[in-house]
Amino acid sequence: SVADGPPTLIWRNSFYVKESTLTEEIPWRLIAEVPAAPYYAATQEANIKAFALIILLCTLAYLFGLIISRILAKPLTVLSQATTGINLGERGAGVALLESPVQEIHDLVRNFSEMEIVLRNTLQALNRANKETNEINADLEQRVALRTQQLALLNEQLQQTSKNLHIKEREQATLLDNLPDLVWSKDVHSRYIFVNRALENATGLSSAELRGKTEEEISPVDEAVGCKSDDKYARDHNATLVKEKVLTLKNVGRRIYETTRSPVFDSANQCIGTIGVFHDITERRQYEEQLAKAMNELSQQKFSLDQHSIVSITDVTGAITYANDKFLEISGYSRSELLGANHRIVNSGYHENEFWF
Repeated sequence: SVADGPPTLIWRNSFYVKESTLTEEIPWRLIAEVPAAPYYAATQEANIKAFALIILLCTLAYLFGLIISRILAKPLTVLSQATTGINLGERGAGVALLESPVQEIHDLVRNFSEMEIVLRNTLQALNRANKETNEINADLEQRVALRTQQLALLNEQLQQTSKNLHIKEREQATLLDNLPDLVWSKDVHSRYIFVNRALENATGLSSAELRGKTEEEISPVDEAVGCKSDDKYARDHNATLVKEKVLTLKNVGRRIYETTRSPVFDSANQCIGTIGVFHDITERRQYEEQLAKAMNELSQQKFSLDQHSIVSITDVTGAITYANDKFLEISGYSRSELLGANHRIVNSGYHENEFWF
């Protein structure tokens, strides 16, 4: 029987049992018992030897692998140490690397050495380029600073010029607005660009309302056609055109103007429009007509007087300055003989001397 206990103890204390019948004739049974302890001990010893052999082989394999790995990995270790914190910017012979019996590692080390040389040269070139770039940047910054100062000064001058120009434009606008003449400027299509206050008052339209309009929009058609034709003539012939025209404007009616038109050119000497001044001569023409009428009447009166009377005019000294034809006829003197003489030249002796003074 096998007592209860740990499996190893049960195994050590057990028996191998073999039971068989002797013969068919003899019904005896043969039972053979063999203790298992010797077999267990032999098996345990064999297992221990096998396990020890395995441990020994593993230890030898580990040691061999360690030696091989150190032999193989040492160049890689040196390569790793050499590439850690490497300063390619320093001048020198480069990174010292170990040779390796393994072709792949040997090629890797050689390739790295070549790469290290290329990187060192590239970095040195980059450093030189960076130095040159810094120098260029410094020079550029200096130039930019100088140019900025120049631009600031130029901008200040431009602002002052613009201010002066604005003042002059205001002065010019004030001057033009206070002129009694109609002053305007037009583009090449005879559209108004600028008008003074006199033209605003004459048309009843503001400067903003007139800007962009043509003559057809503010004047009768026949007058507008004539004005556009005169604008075109001034532009095409590069000449100042002076003409007397009758224009009808909303607030002043039909008036007579002495119109003056001149072409305007840009900096490239291209004609960009016309400027014009219309001077109202209506009253002058009326005065001239009245004067012509008066002169005609005076001429007729003089003619009538010359037909029936002798007429002479003298200065304060009594010298004759004018004598009509009747005077010449009766006196018998020519006009050249009478002019500058006094009336004693025609003294016949009939009158006393006091008569001639």
